[in-house]
Order: sequence, then structure tokens, then C-alpha cells
Amino acid sequence: MSKKILMVIVTVIMIFTLKGTAYAAELTGDGDSVNVPVRYTVNNTAFVITVPMVITADTKDCYFEISASKMNLRPDEAVVVSIVSGCDIDGAVNLVRQDVATDKPVATLKTMLTVGGKSIVENDYRVGYFRDSINSEINLDGKVTLSGLEINENTEAGDYEGIIRFQVELRPDET
Repeated sequence: MSKKILMVIVTVIMIFTLKGTAYAAELTGDGDSVNVPVRYTVNNTAFVITVPMVITADTKDCYFEISASKMNLRPDEAVVVSIVSGCDIDGAVNLVRQDVATDKPVATLKTMLTVGGKSIVENDYRVGYFRDSINSEINLDGKVTLSGLEINENTEAGDYEGIIRFQVELRPDET
């Protein structure tokens, strides 16, 4: 039993000795000096990302913007906005005709999403990128474009709707 107590005491002494030397600078001679940094971390990262409540497609290309405000990011952080559902593997949103009778097939329309001229699939479904800078509220990915809907005289009248889900993540800055 006494060996266990002695081992505990020795271990505690070693821990305190290591802890003390790891955070100490020893000055042993007359006139010695040392530079010691003073540090503090402010952990108040904040941001507000705004996405449209409703996105209206058109028969010609149109776009929407994602914006940011109240940005307070660390220099090594970025806010990434992605579409996590509602698009297929080609980056298309399928709009489904609403209120269709149960005995009738459901008609669909399709619009493709692009960001900065690239399919959102190429962008890994990312549609917004904001980082710590003088212009931290500007979406570095740019506007999100919807391709024009292909409508003709055979397109069934009615309201067509699809749902996309946006997700916001705080990540390490990639630049």
C-alpha cells in the first residue's frame, strides 16, 4: 500500500514540475531578458445569412442572391451556404404540378442551378461563400442562376413547385 501512495505522490510532483517549467522562462544571469506574448482569444463569431423565402423561376434565365450581414468571423473561418436537398445529381430542381387529380399523371418542369457559370454539382452544391475580409458580406460565389423553364402549348396549366433546403456551416477558410 505504501508503494502505491509513494507512486501517487511522485506522479503529482512530476506533473506540477512539468507544468511549471512548460509555462516559465528562466532568467539566470544579470541583465537577462525575455519576450513573453500576452494572449487572449475572443470567441464571439457571429453572422446572419439571408436566403430568399420564395424563389420564382421564369421562362428565361433568372437569378437570386444569398447575402450576409453582421459578420464577425475569425481570419481562419468562412461561412459556407449549400443546397443539401431538392436538387438532383445534375443540379436540377424538379418543379411538380400542384393539386393534380389522383387519376391523372403529375406533370413536372425542370430548372438547372448554376453559380458563377458552373453547375452547382461542380461546386459541390455550394451556393455561398463568405470569409473574413473588408467585404465579408459579399457572396464570393456570386449569384445563383436558374435556367429558363421550357414551356410550350402542351405544358399543363397550373402551379408548379419544388423545395430546396439551404444549410449554413462555419468552416475553416479555404483560401
